[in-house]
Amino acid sequence: MLRALDNPVLPIDADDEMDEESQKLESAYVKKMEYLRKLLYSNILHLQKNFEDIEANMRLVLRDQQILRPIYQQVNVNCTI
Repeated sequence: MLRALDNPVLPIDADDEMDEESQKLESAYVKKMEYLRKLLYSNILHLQKNFEDIEANMRLVLRDQQILRPIYQQVNVNCTI
């Protein structure tokens, strides 16, 4: 998606001349696509950061489970005796 936003405008033939209105539209289009590219990039970074946070939290949960499992099993064994 980022690659598509890097070159959003189709090339114009050298023989074609753009009138003033077309230039304004082209400029507005380029600005909007630039804004959308930056927004997409920041959202991708945000998602990546959230994924890394989730991954770190999952590691903590798994570590805590490994620590607590023997305690839980020991308590259950003592309760059945």
